[in-house]
Amino acid sequence: MSECPSGRYADEIVTVSGLTPKHPLEDHDSTLGIPASLLDWSGSEMDYAQWDALAVALVGRLERAWMMLKSWPSTERMPASEYNALVERITKIRDGYSRLRKPWVNESSAVGTFGWSWGITLPNLAWDASEEIGRMVQLIIDAQCLRQRVDEIYDASGGNPDAPGNTGHKPAREGVGILGTILAVGVGAGVVTGAVILARRIGR
Repeated sequence: MSECPSGRYADEIVTVSGLTPKHPLEDHDSTLGIPASLLDWSGSEMDYAQWDALAVALVGRLERAWMMLKSWPSTERMPASEYNALVERITKIRDGYSRLRKPWVNESSAVGTFGWSWGITLPNLAWDASEEIGRMVQLIIDAQCLRQRVDEIYDASGGNPDAPGNTGHKPAREGVGILGTILAVGVGAGVVTGAVILARRIGR
């Protein structure tokens, strides 16, 4: 693959209001005739909540694709190194999401924090969620890339993967956002804990 995710896997990455990796924060409209991209300086909690909702949906589709591949008979003949590489990638995505703050809640909603360990979660409204949005966007991109790879393997082995669909959301129009390029790069995460289910490595 020259680009990943590509095609409809990439096209699925659009929020309800039309935010995309190229335009992770922008309002589609203009203010006093000034393009939104020139006023785009921070990400709101509402933007973050939209990206979180999309992450839940797309990671869910990845989990379904992974379960379909794991249950396919020919998977038993897959080289252990290839299978384990997929396990590591999906585990990293699960872990990465678990360590992101949930919308409208403070940092204690993220796995591994003191508040999370003690069940202390308080309401919170971030004035600038740009950095968190960047991490969420990168996680979604990674999830879609892995899902595309899993579907390719499943299809090549004779399976019938679910094709990516149209989210029904209209992407933002083309333009250069101040933070668009910067936010396309996120940060990885550490260890899976809490309610995150660990994928099992295999040895052959």
